[in-house]
Amino acid sequence: MLQLKCTKKLIDFLDLSTEPISDIEPNTLLGDWHVNYIKFGNVDFMVFLNDLTLFCMIKVIQFPTKNLSAIFINILTNILHDLNIDFQIINKISTQYSKTKITKTSSRSILGSMNEITNRFLILCEDNLVTNDKINPYEIVKRLNNIPQKNLGWNFSEEYLKEILMAT
Repeated sequence: MLQLKCTKKLIDFLDLSTEPISDIEPNTLLGDWHVNYIKFGNVDFMVFLNDLTLFCMIKVIQFPTKNLSAIFINILTNILHDLNIDFQIINKISTQYSKTKITKTSSRSILGSMNEITNRFLILCEDNLVTNDKINPYEIVKRLNNIPQKNLGWNFSEEYLKEILMAT
């Protein structure tokens, strides 16, 4: 089962109802994810951050946003496909995440990492606007996942994610 641990800003913005946080350790390949809301200019984004690998995904919020779980699974499977992860592993993750629980955030250290990723995202958005006159969230996410993370022993989130998935 997947827990999408949402910040108060996202819960309020999307008017989500939450369930109590489960103390049970995740029994999925990638574990749980934290989700935040950020705004850049007049564009609203959701930032997904994996608790285990600090791998991030960013999605423009389009209304109506009814099923956060389905949006998450769609983004994750597309990104994993782009990273050339084996289809059987992607399918296994999708199956493991078929049951989802929307909860409140639970980890201050993950929130600290999320704030760092969010700040970097906003800086890269500004850089994109200066050089390209538009924001390309997909390219920004690729850059963010290939910045060394202190909490991962200065390893890259993308490499750590692939390492975990290839070990299965």
